[in-house]
Amino acid sequence: MSLSKQFLAGAAVLAVLFLLFYPQFWEVDYQSTIRTATWLWQGKFVEPDAQYAYYMWDTGHGYFAYPFEIGRTIISAPFVLVSWNAPFILGLLFHLLGAYYFYRILAFLGLDTRYSLLYLFFPPLTLLAGKFLLGDIASAALVSAASYYYLKGDSKGFLAAGIVLGISVWFRFTNVLILAGFLLAAALRSLDRAGPLAAGMIATAIPFFIATYLTIEAASRATDYLIFLLIGFYPPVSVSLAFMLPLTLIAMLAAKTMRNELLLSAAASIAFFSLSGMLPNARYLLPLSAPMLLSMVPFLERAWFELGRITLIVSSQKAIYSIVLVFLALTAISLYVQSEKSAVRLGISREIYSFTPEGSLLVDIKGGHTSNFLFEGFGDRRLEVIPEEALLTDASDPCWLSANGGAGNIFVSTVTLYPRSSFSIREFMKADRVSIDIEPLADFLGKSGVKPSENLCAATA
Repeated sequence: MSLSKQFLAGAAVLAVLFLLFYPQFWEVDYQSTIRTATWLWQGKFVEPDAQYAYYMWDTGHGYFAYPFEIGRTIISAPFVLVSWNAPFILGLLFHLLGAYYFYRILAFLGLDTRYSLLYLFFPPLTLLAGKFLLGDIASAALVSAASYYYLKGDSKGFLAAGIVLGISVWFRFTNVLILAGFLLAAALRSLDRAGPLAAGMIATAIPFFIATYLTIEAASRATDYLIFLLIGFYPPVSVSLAFMLPLTLIAMLAAKTMRNELLLSAAASIAFFSLSGMLPNARYLLPLSAPMLLSMVPFLERAWFELGRITLIVSSQKAIYSIVLVFLALTAISLYVQSEKSAVRLGISREIYSFTPEGSLLVDIKGGHTSNFLFEGFGDRRLEVIPEEALLTDASDPCWLSANGGAGNIFVSTVTLYPRSSFSIREFMKADRVSIDIEPLADFLGKSGVKPSENLCAATA
């Protein structure tokens, strides 16, 4: 079988595994991506009603906005026309795109294209694809594509690389650090290289900032919003990539291809997250997967050569296929486990909607995690996140009860997400511990010896 057919066969195997263990629910912060992608077809991008602002950004100006980079919403919009979970396929499509360009990079440089199978089944990336962490998996694919065009070494290639890198900012704002690394490395080589690269970046990155600014419509909050996008949430640690990082750094120092671009981009990312108080961990470096793995190819080739001198059993071909098989097994396991985990979350969402009627109000008095499981595509539910003391006060207000359909239309919802004790592989393999407790307002108040107000609201009496 030719090497190109081997790559296509590997892509087909990955696609089958992904579809077999298709994600059943979203990660916590990607519910808003699905929602706003649906809104676009309704000519809507912000939510004025706080009770429907599940997991949205409070602009402080009477409405709530999408809290993440809008490229994720735009690319998901065509898929939500099929079904609410159709955008999950984007994880697979973006990863296949990244693997394709990594294959083309190897072929362009005259390197063994079998290494593209390592990228294809690289466990941290396939796990992200299965978790629908769209910003990360899209960024890795786009940086892979940009690296290919950049390595072509002509003005058109540099322009194309800049355009693609600029597009990556639409999916993860922190990719500006990668843009800076590439641009600085290009400028150190020649202005003929840096000029087209910068032009491409500006052409596609600047519209992102304009679109983001127009979305929130308020200069007083624009800075806060962009800082929020840049810092993001504290992410889970990718143990696999963290383990590879020392070897990758060694390989980068010895690499002849894109060494400066990779070193400067990685240094910018690590420096920023360190100075901002965010520990630099593997997830923020995942967009650099293609150039990082590329830098390891000569390192691995040398390793196979030295091992081959010791024993005739070791060869480059055998070594690559052995690692591919290990990666394939890990990918299958991670996709299966992640599918099971997402099924647990989907079960929580279904329980919420099956227990409560249309138009009801859910009151979350602990943590606000109920918001992660609500979606108007499943039904009409409203949400308020308030402390227990505030609920007891509201329940004595006949106008509050009347405005929310009466005590019989209000339910107390408490979702408990039990954090893992560690980021070990053993903990990852365990099913997520999630529990939910939903009860009518009257039952909840009865435990405190309080009855809902039976008086009529003075405003409507």
